[in-house]
Amino acid sequence: MQDLKSLLECIDGLLERISADLESIKGGFELFHRWKKESSGKSKLVSIVIKDAKKAFHNSQSPALVFFYYSQNTAKPARSSPDAIIATIARQLSCLQPGHPLLPLTVAAYKKQEMEGFASGSLGIDESRALILQLVKHYLLTTIMIDALDKCDLERRADLLETLELILQESSSLVKIFVSSRRDHDIVLHLQDYPNLKLSSEMNKDDISSFVTTKTYNLIKRKKLLALSTNKENLKTEIIKQVTKNTDGMFRVRTDEAIRERLGRLPPKLEDLYLELYKKLTKTSADTDREVTINAFSWLLYAQRTLTSIKFLAALSTTPWRQFNQLTKEHILEMCSNMVVFDPTLDTFRFAHLSIREFLEKRPEYTREATNALAAKTCLLDAPHCQLAANQRTTSMLKDLLYHFLSNDSDPRSAVIVWASRIKERFNDYSIKLDLTRRLQDTEAYSSQSLFIACCFDLQEVMRAQTTSAKYLVNSQAIEEEVVKAAAGNEESGKEVTILLLQHHGADIVITEEVVKAVAGNGKSGKEVIMVLLEQHGADVVITEEVVKAAVGNEESGKEVMMVLLKERGADVVITEEVVKAAAGNGKSGKEVMMVLLEERGADIVITEEVVKVVVGNYRSGKEVMILLLEQCGADVVITKEVVKTIASQFREEVIMVLLEEHGADMMITEEVVKAAAGNYRSGKEVMMVLLEQRGANVVITKEVIKAAAGNGKSGKEVMMVLLEERGADIVITEEVVKVVVGNYRSGKEVMILLLEQCGADVVITKEVVKTIASQFREEVIMVLLEEHGADMMITEEVVKAAAGNYRSGKEVMMVLLEQRGANVVITKEVIKAAAGNGKSGKEVMMVLLEERGADIVITEEVVKVVVGNYRSGKEVMILLLEQCGADIVITKEVVKTIASQFREEVIMVLLEERGADVVITEEVVKAAAGNY
Repeated sequence: MQDLKSLLECIDGLLERISADLESIKGGFELFHRWKKESSGKSKLVSIVIKDAKKAFHNSQSPALVFFYYSQNTAKPARSSPDAIIATIARQLSCLQPGHPLLPLTVAAYKKQEMEGFASGSLGIDESRALILQLVKHYLLTTIMIDALDKCDLERRADLLETLELILQESSSLVKIFVSSRRDHDIVLHLQDYPNLKLSSEMNKDDISSFVTTKTYNLIKRKKLLALSTNKENLKTEIIKQVTKNTDGMFRVRTDEAIRERLGRLPPKLEDLYLELYKKLTKTSADTDREVTINAFSWLLYAQRTLTSIKFLAALSTTPWRQFNQLTKEHILEMCSNMVVFDPTLDTFRFAHLSIREFLEKRPEYTREATNALAAKTCLLDAPHCQLAANQRTTSMLKDLLYHFLSNDSDPRSAVIVWASRIKERFNDYSIKLDLTRRLQDTEAYSSQSLFIACCFDLQEVMRAQTTSAKYLVNSQAIEEEVVKAAAGNEESGKEVTILLLQHHGADIVITEEVVKAVAGNGKSGKEVIMVLLEQHGADVVITEEVVKAAVGNEESGKEVMMVLLKERGADVVITEEVVKAAAGNGKSGKEVMMVLLEERGADIVITEEVVKVVVGNYRSGKEVMILLLEQCGADVVITKEVVKTIASQFREEVIMVLLEEHGADMMITEEVVKAAAGNYRSGKEVMMVLLEQRGANVVITKEVIKAAAGNGKSGKEVMMVLLEERGADIVITEEVVKVVVGNYRSGKEVMILLLEQCGADVVITKEVVKTIASQFREEVIMVLLEEHGADMMITEEVVKAAAGNYRSGKEVMMVLLEQRGANVVITKEVIKAAAGNGKSGKEVMMVLLEERGADIVITEEVVKVVVGNYRSGKEVMILLLEQCGADIVITKEVVKTIASQFREEVIMVLLEERGADVVITEEVVKAAAGNY
């Protein structure tokens, strides 16, 4: 942890220093948080850390890093969603190396989703978290970096923070998380107990000074600055001083006097600099240049997806007023000056910095409505832009364009019909969002195309137009079911669109079951739309089981929709088992919906075993639903052994307490239930204490229970402590138990130390156990082991080999063995090979061996081959051996060839210095060097 702080605190020096020190991120932090002020270079620093970590991975020096950059880009609105962030992490972990196939776990997760009917969507946050917890088992260490946490969707930011904590808590292997953000109050409160470091732009002053000085010298040298000056030295010093002081400044002047004048009025703030530049760009003499510049800014601000350079140039080349011929990348970059840059890697334009976007968003000409109206005029049926254009659809040219486009869809020559025939070619364009593709396909499928489009995309004013002009939306045939469904399911404006549809086409509308289902499942405006339907078409609205299921499963407004149905059509609402299951599985408002059902129709509610299973599987609100059912329904809730086991393993102690109160007399506390409690990741200690306190006589502590506690990745130590304190006489620490502890990557160290300290000689320690401890645990465990079992503990070759190969703590474990049992530690060829192949701490282990037992170290050809094959730390080990052992190293032609093909120049230089006379530079060696990747 201290190494990481030292790294980040050097921000007040040159950024180059940071890159050189990145290898010091080796601390044992779990979640490290970096606070920063605006414009303090936070994303730059994070990008350097990520870039260096990726470089280290490619050089086989460290495990892979997974990361997420926030992008304030309307083309990627989902990137601020916790679901998208966690799904991105899961996707990166799903492939062990670039180009390798997906891990079977990921394939299985998506196949399961496909079988459940959600093949088109991304995994939800809970599914992604569950997948990540499985995927991290494939990695010895997983490091996750998230930049700009404060840009996450404010309403759901807590979900993201809780998910990250759960990943830390529940992972069975080592996971480290690094996040950066501004000091938003909710984030500060949530992360106050984790290590954090505050950065500000003040800490960057040396970086700024170095950058300005270097750039000023280069500009003068290239004759870009002070080319005609007669007093270069003084002006150079003044420029550096003033620009460093104000941090902003531009030089487009020629004479010495003009330069001094310009220096005297440098904008004190970045925003003032942008304003000055923006005025120059938008007050140019050429109207076309000004129009292209403003349009470019508008598209970059509110485009709904990332545009390639070709599509971006095409969008700028066409407006309702004129056509621009042959616009190029160079044109755009010149017109927008340094405010827009081109990213050749992604083949797209973007703002040069986030602060430019923030500056433009504050300007009145770039309101969301105005910019989306511009986009909608260019790409008329880009539905999101039309929706976001809001009042611009009724007060600007966009109104006439939309009316013209959506008029007279019965005429095969009309604009909308011609467009529909052309859009078929785009159905397989995977760059278009799936939801939009489906809606576009719907427009092909239904004859009432104009009306469907208006209902689906909130174009109420186009629907109203038919009352004032006969040429709009003329279509006398019956309104198809899909059109009504589109209106009824419209979450943003369902009520208004449905009312318009009923007003103007009431006689042609059939209210089918599918329509009512769409209303019942409408998360935002379901209540209002169902009330409209019942008021105007009450007799035609049939309340089927499927409709009621859709209502109780509505996560946003299920309670409200259900209350309307029960109040207005109570006699038609049948509460079946499937309905109760749908309510029980409602992840967001399950408790509220279930409460309505119990209050209004309690006599009809049967809590079957199937219902309870659904509650248990509801990870988001299952606890609240289960407590409600137990308190309200008591003995009527069917509680099986399997249900009790699942509750004991997944829920907190409150649920098990209520369960015991309501079903205590007939509830069997089996071995499986006690095992489940011992393995409860979040609340194992508390659940076990409840069982022992409430039903102590029925709780039998078997070997399997002890193994479950020993393997509990988060609360294993706490559960084991409860068992030892409450039932110490029943606890037998067998070899199997010790093996489980050794395999517990998360809390095994703490459990092992507890057992050794509490149970001492009763802990069965075999050769295999000692070997595993030496290979996987830190030095504290081996020290306690030696203290408690030193007299009868054999330090075999296998144990010393295991210590030499210990990835995390090889150096420290080896030092403990040498200090405590030096006479029993034999350094064999196999031990040296194990140290040579240690991918992380090979150099450190080898240094200990050379320092403590140098006379026993023989560097054979086999050892050198192992070093050469060590892709992570082989370079450092090889240099150490060459410098320390010199002439004792066996260097063959094959070794020289391998070094030339795989290592950096430092190794070959040391090799030539130490053993130059023995190194033969053959054709094979030269070929190997030429092919060194």
